[in-house]
Amino acid sequence: MELVKKVLVFVILFLLVTGSSGFLIHTSVEAGKYDWAPFNSGLPSLNHSSLAISPVEPKMMYIGTRIGLFVSTDAGETWWSRVIDPNQGETTQVKCIAVSFTDSRIAYVGTYGRGIYMTGDGGLSWNELNNGLTSKDIETIAIDPQNPKVIYTGTYGAGIFKSTNGGASFVPKNTGLAETKIKKIVIDSQDPNLLYTALYGNAGLFKSEDGGNNWKAINIGITGVNRDISNIAIDNLDNGILFATTESSGRILKSLDYGETWKELAYKFSDTWIYDILIDYKSSGTIYLATNKGVYKSEDKGVTFKIKNSQLGDVYVRNLAINPKDNLILYASTYSNGLYKTVNAGDTWTAKSTGLPFYAIFCIQINPKTSEAFVGTEKGIYSTKDFGKTFILKGLSDLDIESIAIDPKDYNYIYAGTYYKGFYLSEDGGTTWKKIGNELEDKSILDVEVDPTDYRVIYAATYPDGIFKSQDMGNTWKAINYGLKTKYAWAIEIDPTNSKILYLGTDGGGVYKSTNGGDSWNAINKGLTNYDVVTLRINPKDPKILYAGTLGGGIFKSGDSGENWQEFSKGLENKFVWDVRLNPTYPNSVAIATEGGVFFVENYGTTWEKMNDGLTDTFVNTIAFEPNNISFIYAGTYEGGFFRKQITRTINVSPAEGGTVTPSGAVEVPFGGEVTFTMKPNEGYVIKELVFAGKKYPAYTSFKITQIAVNNTFQTIFEKIQVQKKEIVIILQIGNKNFTVDGVQKELDSPPIIKNGRTLLPIRAIIESLGGSIDWEATEKKVSITLGETKIELWIGRSTAKVNGVEKPIDSANPNVVPEIISGRTMLPVRFVTENLGAEVGWDGDTKTVTITYPAE
Repeated sequence: MELVKKVLVFVILFLLVTGSSGFLIHTSVEAGKYDWAPFNSGLPSLNHSSLAISPVEPKMMYIGTRIGLFVSTDAGETWWSRVIDPNQGETTQVKCIAVSFTDSRIAYVGTYGRGIYMTGDGGLSWNELNNGLTSKDIETIAIDPQNPKVIYTGTYGAGIFKSTNGGASFVPKNTGLAETKIKKIVIDSQDPNLLYTALYGNAGLFKSEDGGNNWKAINIGITGVNRDISNIAIDNLDNGILFATTESSGRILKSLDYGETWKELAYKFSDTWIYDILIDYKSSGTIYLATNKGVYKSEDKGVTFKIKNSQLGDVYVRNLAINPKDNLILYASTYSNGLYKTVNAGDTWTAKSTGLPFYAIFCIQINPKTSEAFVGTEKGIYSTKDFGKTFILKGLSDLDIESIAIDPKDYNYIYAGTYYKGFYLSEDGGTTWKKIGNELEDKSILDVEVDPTDYRVIYAATYPDGIFKSQDMGNTWKAINYGLKTKYAWAIEIDPTNSKILYLGTDGGGVYKSTNGGDSWNAINKGLTNYDVVTLRINPKDPKILYAGTLGGGIFKSGDSGENWQEFSKGLENKFVWDVRLNPTYPNSVAIATEGGVFFVENYGTTWEKMNDGLTDTFVNTIAFEPNNISFIYAGTYEGGFFRKQITRTINVSPAEGGTVTPSGAVEVPFGGEVTFTMKPNEGYVIKELVFAGKKYPAYTSFKITQIAVNNTFQTIFEKIQVQKKEIVIILQIGNKNFTVDGVQKELDSPPIIKNGRTLLPIRAIIESLGGSIDWEATEKKVSITLGETKIELWIGRSTAKVNGVEKPIDSANPNVVPEIISGRTMLPVRFVTENLGAEVGWDGDTKTVTITYPAE
C-alpha cells in the first residue's frame, strides 16, 4: 500500500532511534468529561480479525481489530470503540469473538498475548478469564449452544482449553492432537459433544466426540497443501455435512460423513486465498466465501460459484457473518474499506463504515469563519461542520492527502497536496476539485502555504524535490532551492509581518531561512541538536518566536527569528514531534502531536503536560485548535481516527475557615474561559480579603475570573467578627416613672426621688438594662448587684456598702444617704451604685434629669 511506502523512511528513523520493532499504540483509562472523545462513526480500515453477530439480537454486532474492539447496537449503522483493558499500556489486539446464545450483551474476546476477556454489558466493562490458561495468545473461542457455561478456546502454542463454569477456569484438552497451535474450533449445534478443530503447521483437521476429552485426526482425502485449513463450517440442516477451506491454495473440501472422509470440490479458485466460509442456515445449498478477490456464492452446494462484488468498495474480504433472523442480510469485513452489508443475499453491497473511517489522518485545517474542519486522510478529504459529530467525503477519495491550505483572504479557495498524485484546487469550499500544477505531479507535497499578502503566491514543500513557488495560484510552479543542501522539504512558514521572510524545515538539513521570497536560503541551525525538522510554527503576534518539531530530538524554540535555538522539551515523554500548533488567542500556549500522544504547554509555561486520556491511538500525526472556541483541540491519529478534546485549566480553591466558597476544590475551567466564585461567610464572620494568583483583592462576595489560560489558586480569607459592646445611655427624671435606655422608653416601679440631696430610685430596672442582675435577701435586708466582674452589696439603713468585698461609704460627705424602703419599694442611691459599676452620672438641675452613661468595652 502507498501508506506503507510513505512512512517507510519514518519507520526506519523511528527504529534507529528507539530500537523498537514497530509502532506502539496506547490506550487510556475510561473517558472523563474533558478527555479526548473519538469522533468516528466508521471502523478501522485495516486488519479486521473477527466479526460476530449476536444469535439472539442481530442489531448487536462486534468487530475485532489490531487496535481493539468495536461494537454496534444498530445492525452496523454506527460503531463505537470499547476499551477492553485500560490498565494495559498498549491497545488490545483482538483475534476472535464469541457471542452468547442467550444474551447479546455477553461476549468473549480472545486477544493477542493477553488471554480471554468477557463482557456482560456489551463491551462497557470487562473481566479477565485466564485462570488455567498456559498461553494468552488466543486464536479461537467457541460456546456450547446448549450450555452457555461450556466454553472452548484454542491457543497458539498451548493447545485447546475447556471451561465448564463460564470461563472462571480452564483445563487443557489436548489428548490426541498433533499440534498445539490451534486455528479454529467449531461445535456441532445438534450434538455439542461433537467438536472439530483446524490446526496450524499443515496438521489438518481433528475431531472429538466426547466434548474435547479425546481427539483424532480426520484427514482422509486431505493431502499436501490442502491441510492448510483456514476454516470449517457445519451444515445446520444436516450436521453430517461439513466444508473446509484452505487459505493459500484456494481450495474447498467437503465431507458427507462427519469429517471421516473428505473430497476436494471441482471448482477451482486460481490465485485466491479463502479466509472464511458461511453456510446459509435456511438453505444448505447456499455457501458464501470470503476471499482476497471478493465474495463468492454458490447456490448448488459448492458445484459452482459466482462472484458477488457489486458495489463492494474493497474486494479483499476477511470475514463474513449472516443475520440469524434474516438470511438475506449478510456482512463482509474488508481489508481496507471497513464493513459492507447486503440485504439481498450478496447481489449488492452498501458501505457501513459511515462518517469518517479510521483512516490515517495526516492534516487538519479549519475554516476560521465557519469552523468547518477539513481532514486529510489516506483516502481523500473529509469535512465536518458540527465539530466532528458527522463527516462527509469532500472528494479525492482515491488519493493520499498530505497537506491542506485555506486561502486566508478567501476561504472558498482550498489547496490540497497529495502523496505523489499531484496538486489540487477547490474554488467552492471543497465541494469540487480540479488538478493543477503539473510540476508537482510526481512529488509528495508535505506542506502548502498561501502568502497572506498576495493570494496568488503559494509555496509547497515537497519530498524529495525541495521547495516550490507559484505566482499564479498554483497553476504553474518553479523550484526555489538555491542554498539548500537537502531537498527533503517538510514544512514551510511565512512571516505574517513580512511575507518575503520564509522558514523551511527539512529532513537532515535542519531549518533554512529566506529573506527574499525564496530566491535564496541560508541554514539557521545554531542550537539545534536534531536536524530532522518536520514541522514549523511561527507566533503570529510575535514573529520572532518560532517552534521547530523534530523526529527524535523533541521540539526547539527560537526567540530571535531563528538565529538561535534552544531545546524546549522539558516534560516531553516522546520526542518524535509531527505537528506543532499555537492557540489562536494565546499563541504562547502550544500543543504538539507526537508518537506518544499530545502534549500541551500553557501560556508562557516551560514544562509540557501530557494530554492522552481518552486517546486509543497515541501515534498522533496532526492537531488543530478550534478557532472560534479556543478550548477545543482536534487530533488526527495514525490508526485510531479523529478525536476532539476540551482543554481545561484548574483553579485550586483553598479550604476556607469561617465560610463557604462556591465552586470549591479543584475547579476545572475550559481554557480561555471564565469562572465566578461566590463567597458566603458563616454567622459571626466577614470576608477579610481574597487572594488570586498570589495577589490580594478586596472583600468581594462575588469574584469573576476571565480568560483563564494557566493553572492557578484562589483563596478566601474569612475573619471572625469582634463583637464590641456599645455605649448604653439611661435617662431618668425625678418624679417620672418613665425612663429611656438608648432612646427606648421603659417604666420604673416607682419614680426617682431626691432625699438628703441625693437621688434614690428602685434600681432593678436600671441594673437589668445594663445587663446585670440584682438579688434581695430579706433576713439581712441586703441588696446584691452584679454586673460583669463587679459585685455591690448594700444594706437597708446602712451608710456603707461593699464593692467586691471592700467596704466603702455610700456618701462620705453625707452619712444620711442610705438605702431605704419607701412605699414598699427598695430605693438605692443612684450615683453610688452606677459609678461603682463603671458608669458616669450626669445631673441637669433645670430639668431634674439624671443621665447614666455606661461606656462600651
